[in-house]
Amino acid sequence: MQCWQHLLSQGIIGRATFARAQLLAPATWDGFSPDQAWYFGAGSGPLMDGGVYALAALTGLLGPVMRVSAMAGTIISEHVIGHGPAAGRRLLTEVEDSVHLHLDFGGLFAALDVSWCVQASRNVTCEVYGENGTLSGDPTYANTPIHIFRTDNGWTVEESTARWPRDDDWVQGVAHLVDCVRHDTAPVNSATHARHVLDVMLTALRSAREGRALALQTTFSPPITQ
Repeated sequence: MQCWQHLLSQGIIGRATFARAQLLAPATWDGFSPDQAWYFGAGSGPLMDGGVYALAALTGLLGPVMRVSAMAGTIISEHVIGHGPAAGRRLLTEVEDSVHLHLDFGGLFAALDVSWCVQASRNVTCEVYGENGTLSGDPTYANTPIHIFRTDNGWTVEESTARWPRDDDWVQGVAHLVDCVRHDTAPVNSATHARHVLDVMLTALRSAREGRALALQTTFSPPITQ
């Protein structure tokens, strides 16, 4: 995500005007166990499970959310484990399996779609649109190329130059935290950012129940891009 932050701070696509992100997937996967039935219980669901990564990326790129409105519902009432020893086992869905957020950043909007009702998608995880172009790709994973559109020369691709040993950025986050503890430095990510993302998710679910836009009660200071 730091590459995305750097490109935005350099004005590659001009002032950001809109953003869209999505986490779309089937509810179960190869090797899914009945012990993981808590995925479908109260307090879990796709927003908490996968949407948190996209929200952390959007807020890391665009700053704190001011208001959120959402729609949420249970589209598929039960899911069947398709593979492995528990194949055929049915799991009741006790949580919203499709959640759609509209985020107000105070100067621009963003949309986030999260669903366990999608078998496959060719859409990218995230796009940020600006006055002069677009960033397209997946800021939640390391080592992934960023597709850049600019009005003066069309689409180009920027590959990551600093290759991380693993693609999943949350592992790099743990390594970064360990490094900060060892060298007594402040981490790029903060507890206030994490609290704000949780606030967005909980407020979005309440917005869906109440049918109205709601203001966020928390904020954070975005990290300074080097």
